[in-house]
Amino acid sequence: DVLVFGGTARADQFQVNFTHTANKETGERSGDDDVQEAFVIYKPTGQILWALVDGGGEASINLQIGAEVFDLLG
Repeated sequence: DVLVFGGTARADQFQVNFTHTANKETGERSGDDDVQEAFVIYKPTGQILWALVDGGGEASINLQIGAEVFDLLG
């Protein structure tokens, strides 16, 4: 899978944060209880552009900007 960014940007303008998310009322976690979610953030605006359930289990998170593909975990 590849995440596609439609604007003009550089790979270093993105960061990936990992954490578990849970339902406030029940405490039930999203996805696999043992795998964190990955949040892809566009640093210039601070926006979370993608939230990947169980993304912490991925070996790579590929982002396409124009014709180039970058591994945000590489």
